[in-house]
Amino acid sequence: MKIIVKLFVTFFVLTIITGIIGYVGISSINQISDSFDIIAEETAPELIILGDISSLSHELQLEAISIVLLESMFTDENILQEEYDEYEKISVELDEAIENLEEHGHEEEEGFFETMKELEEDMHAAASNLIKNSKGADQQTILALKEELEHAEHEMHDFLEDRINQEIKEFEMQDATSDKLSIDTINFVLIASGSAMITALVL
Repeated sequence: MKIIVKLFVTFFVLTIITGIIGYVGISSINQISDSFDIIAEETAPELIILGDISSLSHELQLEAISIVLLESMFTDENILQEEYDEYEKISVELDEAIENLEEHGHEEEEGFFETMKELEEDMHAAASNLIKNSKGADQQTILALKEELEHAEHEMHDFLEDRINQEIKEFEMQDATSDKLSIDTINFVLIASGSAMITALVL
């Protein structure tokens, strides 16, 4: 085989292999980028908001109990009003966090948000009952109302915890997929490069 033909064939083969390597590399980069976009735009923000909702739910419970305790000790009206203001502030922040989470959600998750809103309403109702019905009530009644609020908060916490664990699993899956794709791409490039070198030597 003439040298010029060998050079032409070698160049042609190397060009094809280089093109394949480039295509695979770009496709892999795009897929990895998509995975990171999902993590950055959906998974991470939702995890943060879910954590905020869980924290605010617990704060709402503690604030309601704090109001009842302060009222039982005939606390100064100004101090008591500060606690009521804080309770209302947390309540508004909780509503806003849930609305924010719903904005990040998808239409197919409508059932999830309906359940969460029902649990939030139950918790608000239990907190209001504790605050309103504890005035002048006996200790047994107050404890029963407190347990009702704690039960509502635990249900909300467990519901959110399940969702958080689900999001963490999706996060780990996306991360593992990106790592595997990166490794597969590197292996392919190395194999293709080695094949190109062997082809060049043989020809």
